[in-house]
Amino acid sequence: MDNSTLKKLEELLEKLMPLVGSATRKLRLLMLIGIAVIVWLFVFMFVLQEMNFNWVLGISVILSLPIFWLSRFYFALQDLNDLPKRIDEIKADLTESLLSLKNTKKATAVNAVSGAKDLWEIRSLLSSGREMLGDYVSIAVLVNPFSLLLGVLSILALFALTLLAIVLGLFTIF
Repeated sequence: MDNSTLKKLEELLEKLMPLVGSATRKLRLLMLIGIAVIVWLFVFMFVLQEMNFNWVLGISVILSLPIFWLSRFYFALQDLNDLPKRIDEIKADLTESLLSLKNTKKATAVNAVSGAKDLWEIRSLLSSGREMLGDYVSIAVLVNPFSLLLGVLSILALFALTLLAIVLGLFTIF
């Protein structure tokens, strides 16, 4: 990766990070509201309506599916939020390993073993960089149109569940 590509990536990340942070906070709030709504609906069905525990548990699990789907988005956004820090760590480790390799260029028997060890370390760092990119396959959930559609539907379902919980709460009070 040359410097211009790296610079473009850093500029993109600088523009993207405030949006990612905002979306992460909003999703966290939505998930907490969803959990509170599911707990309220569970209490309403089990305690106030005296329904069978197995039925209430099954219904609660089904109603919590939108929260589970939104949690995929939340964790993908968290991974994306951690990406600049990981890139900086890998660049620092790689630079340190390259400098130590350059310093061990003097040909002695001890330095040859140390140089081989440094080469092995560079290989492991590069493979960890490849693993890092593999870890960010979870970001695919953010760009897949079907996944985004399910995310929007999950937000709408969560909104409907919140309205239902408010209406049931009002009926319980009055």
